[in-house]
Amino acid sequence: MLTLVGERIARLVTIDEDINQTYTYRLLDDGGGLFQLQGDSLTATRTFDFETSDNSPFVIVVESVDQSKPDFKVIGYRYSLHV
Repeated sequence: MLTLVGERIARLVTIDEDINQTYTYRLLDDGGGLFQLQGDSLTATRTFDFETSDNSPFVIVVESVDQSKPDFKVIGYRYSLHV
């Protein structure tokens, strides 16, 4: 099974007690250039082959910012991905 370039790997969701907020995301660590954000979707920048992969985790860091004044930022969460 393959994950193709540009294919969505994950959808980002922020849970906040403030209702009706919108969020923007920024990738602070892209796993060595292997991932990018398109809106709220984490996508691959290269093809991953599950059958030949060594299944090592990739670490990314995502920032989530809401539209509050001042902005509320969640920074530095590290996610381990197995692709």
